Amino acid sequence: MNSNKPKATLTSNQLMLTPYITGGIIVNVSQNCIRYNDKALDLQPKVLELLVLLFAANGQTLSKQQLTAALWPDTFVGPDSLANTIAKLRRVLEDDAKSPKFIKTVQRKGYLWLQDDVSIIKQANTNAKRKAKVKTYVFIVVALISVGLYWFVYRKA
Repeated sequence: MNSNKPKATLTSNQLMLTPYITGGIIVNVSQNCIRYNDKALDLQPKVLELLVLLFAANGQTLSKQQLTAALWPDTFVGPDSLANTIAKLRRVLEDDAKSPKFIKTVQRKGYLWLQDDVSIIKQANTNAKRKAKVKTYVFIVVALISVGLYWFVYRKA
């Protein structure tokens, strides 16, 4: 963790709508998945929401009460619900509570996201790839039509 770098100032709404990367984790909230250690992993919605809440805190410790209220609004859940969700997220990220790389337990306070390198993945790259695929398909279709016409015209000759 580099404390000299400026902290990301992404809101949880931005994080919910846009793919981003942090600590080597590529997160795509709209598809409920992450890519970590060259594996694509689907996450349960609450686990993904927890991940986003921790990032969006921008280096601030979130209390257990804050996290519980954000994850389960208007619903009563016991303390085990948050503990289980934290455990699931740690398991997916191969994180260890005793020597954490991602999620630190702050005793009697809550949880802290340790990675400060959250950045949005530019959509232009995705759009450029999509355009390149379309161009390739158009070229193939035009080539097939041309070959078909050539064969049709010169078949009779």
